[in-house]
Amino acid sequence: AGGGTCVHLITANDNGHQDAITRMLCWQCGDQSFAITGGLDRCVKAWSDSGGLQYTDDQGHVVLALALSKTPSGGDLLLVGLGSGSIHVRELPSFQLKAMIDGRYAAGHSGPVRSIVSGPQSTFYSAAEDGKILVWQWTGELQSG
Repeated sequence: AGGGTCVHLITANDNGHQDAITRMLCWQCGDQSFAITGGLDRCVKAWSDSGGLQYTDDQGHVVLALALSKTPSGGDLLLVGLGSGSIHVRELPSFQLKAMIDGRYAAGHSGPVRSIVSGPQSTFYSAAEDGKILVWQWTGELQSG
């Protein structure tokens, strides 16, 4: 019978999350792989395939959903669904905040965002505790702040 070996263990003592991890995804950038995690400690963290912490940021609310998406020009985006009902849109690999989508605008969630899924042609879908599924589509390049 085959088996596996744990090659890295990351705990709160090693710059890991201070509370439960709620989501994790893998992202490929060139020849490097990264694990991106979000948790109840309100943080998003990115880990290199060697186990080193590459990025950490407090989102201000618990992180309940993560997804990758593409801009119309093919750039990578990280979508972060929060307990506040907001979705943060971050450009990769810089993790620069490009947009915040929330219920203050005509469209957005009024409850915690539980799921985000990337779709075709620069679309993504979000679902939240407000009972809504929203379909989003990028129609141009995102500008900073």
